[in-house]
Amino acid sequence: MDQERSDQHINNLIAELGNSSRLQSLKARQRLVEIGEAAVPGLDLVLASGSHHARWEAAKALAEIRSPSSAPALVRALQDEDIGVRWVAMDALIALDQAGLKPLLEALIRDFQSVWLREGAHHIFHTLRRRGHLPKPFINVYEALEGAEPEMKVPWTAERAWEKMLQSREGGSP
Repeated sequence: MDQERSDQHINNLIAELGNSSRLQSLKARQRLVEIGEAAVPGLDLVLASGSHHARWEAAKALAEIRSPSSAPALVRALQDEDIGVRWVAMDALIALDQAGLKPLLEALIRDFQSVWLREGAHHIFHTLRRRGHLPKPFINVYEALEGAEPEMKVPWTAERAWEKMLQSREGGSP
């Protein structure tokens, strides 16, 4: 299959994610997961602007594909109006493990006032900490999320964690 037909095939499957037939959307998601990384850009777009069901399916597909390149879109989905989409985005970021932490930290610095973002970050950090996968600077952010007045403490703690992360490495995972 040439590249243009492949892109068209991916676009057709992505369009099916919003199909009113749950079976059709499930089949499309499964095919997109089989395609893998090549489907990520289209799934990221659907996650940002598709129907409720299409956004949910896109997040599910990204959770299964586990591409670090999808982390920024998944972090944005933590502020989705639908709790189901937010929950699947949290699961997807947990599946990415440390690969999702940098975009999540950036979002906490930028959008710290978002209750939904803070709740999602708390759940992700809690799960990764329980598994022993949360680096020390992120533990401090997690503790700020748990404390009193997180909207006041989180951005500063996140900025300090960002600085420590930059000091300790050049690129790579935290």
